[in-house]
Amino acid sequence: MSDSNAELPARLTRSTLISVHVDICRATSIISELADEIKTVLFFDGFYDLCGEQIDAAGGEVVKYMGDSCLAVFPEDKATEAIESVSKLRLEFVDYCRTRQVKPTDLRAGVHVGEVTMGEFGPRRQRDVMGRSSSIAIAMPGTGVTISEQVYRKLPSASRSPWKKQGAQVTYGIP
Repeated sequence: MSDSNAELPARLTRSTLISVHVDICRATSIISELADEIKTVLFFDGFYDLCGEQIDAAGGEVVKYMGDSCLAVFPEDKATEAIESVSKLRLEFVDYCRTRQVKPTDLRAGVHVGEVTMGEFGPRRQRDVMGRSSSIAIAMPGTGVTISEQVYRKLPSASRSPWKKQGAQVTYGIP
């Protein structure tokens, strides 16, 4: 929570959201395997489609695509849906790699919940999300799906058993 007395313009809003960052493991190897700029562009475009389909279907919103990754947000009460969308996306991505004749690889995802600022930024008023919470999701260590302790606490008790505590920064992962 900000203790600033500065006011945001009406086009920017503060809210508590789940931030999800998904990126491709071995992206540089995939680019080398494809060895063609058009095939590479089409590969990433298809990855973006997969992300959008799974995240939208689970009630989230892709905020932006960044090379071999995407940043999405979910309502604060949709932790289970956010994690399930990433899990489905990981399974789909292995098949997607095979159809594109690329050595199958995995996706890595970081999931964190906290306050962010969302809205239209910059001179072109591009939709984006900013804040410590989204930065934490992007920078989370680990492979597979890593969730913060704050997200872990939002999961129903019955859904917590597969998650294992890892590292000094308290996160939970499923490789």
